[in-house]
Amino acid sequence: MPRFQIVVASALAMSLVVVGCKKEEATPTPPKADSTVTSPDNALAKGRSQAEGVASQLSGAGKSAGTAAQQDATAAADSARATAGSAIDAAKDAAAKLESVKQFISEKRLDEADKVLKAIEEKKDQLPEQVKEQLANVRKSLDTARAALAAPGK
Repeated sequence: MPRFQIVVASALAMSLVVVGCKKEEATPTPPKADSTVTSPDNALAKGRSQAEGVASQLSGAGKSAGTAAQQDATAAADSARATAGSAIDAAKDAAAKLESVKQFISEKRLDEADKVLKAIEEKKDQLPEQVKEQLANVRKSLDTARAALAAPGK
């Protein structure tokens, strides 16, 4: 048993040495007082002033972000209008050309009708569904007219 007591006493002594030899850190010095703040009321006023400054900066940033978003939306709308306008123009142009193809077919000028029709078919992907349907119908009319002319006895 005396060994046990010696070991415990040694461990206790060592822990006291370690704790006692701990280096003390210097107490940090408090920050220097702001020379412009002399009373709690002045400190409160200064804090409010700083908060208002930050708020105005954030407000200005929000306004400029809002303006940028508005400009982006306007540019997108203008682009959409231009795209829609060009699609409408393409559809009107195709419809007018289809009318001329119908006229060529009625006049039996089938080569000219085919030439114009092929030009319209090249831009088929840009046309609305209604014009695509008309295009298919005019193509059938042209093919039928060609077959009628090629038939013997006519």
